Amino acid sequence: MNPVACKTLNPKNSIKKEIHMPKVLRLHEFKGPAGLRIDELPLTEPDGNEIRIKVDAFSLNYGDFELMDNGYVFSVDLPSRIGDEAAGVIDAVGPDVTGFKIGDRISTMPWMNEGYGVDGEFAIVP
Repeated sequence: MNPVACKTLNPKNSIKKEIHMPKVLRLHEFKGPAGLRIDELPLTEPDGNEIRIKVDAFSLNYGDFELMDNGYVFSVDLPSRIGDEAAGVIDAVGPDVTGFKIGDRISTMPWMNEGYGVDGEFAIVP
């Protein structure tokens, strides 16, 4: 599959470079790890107080495995991005972000996902 090249549309708040369709890990069925798929999704810009991370590493924890079987304390609508733990570099910031800037190295920590998932080549988090 050939990558799709495009330019970041918001050069003021984003690193300007050519990018490809990033791959993300998404849960498609509640079947344990067998329900996971690697999907290509368009790179989106962060809103409000969100940041976008170019993810260098992510992990799965016990909650992710429980979620894959629909046995966690909350459920998700499928397909859904999963994961809370990632490390990488901020490559875009929302207009209301203070305290972080493009180029900062950061990591995320587990929290109640609320529709955010970090397992993939990029993540958008509050």
